[in-house]
Amino acid sequence: MSGALDPRLLARAREVVASITGFRNDAIASEAVDRVIRAELARGRTAPDLLGELLLPVSHRPPRW
Repeated sequence: MSGALDPRLLARAREVVASITGFRNDAIASEAVDRVIRAELARGRTAPDLLGELLLPVSHRPPRW
């Protein structure tokens, strides 16, 4: 794949996956995270948008009443 991804984005994505799945961060395949991030970018998402969502995942946000 061409083009380097923001290392902060990849690191945070791995942290979120680890926290949700219970796997250790080093047990999560970097290639899999890279593929998911690239797929989201191809769908039109931006790196800042993804990073923002990973910093406060929707599933962990308080409900809006």
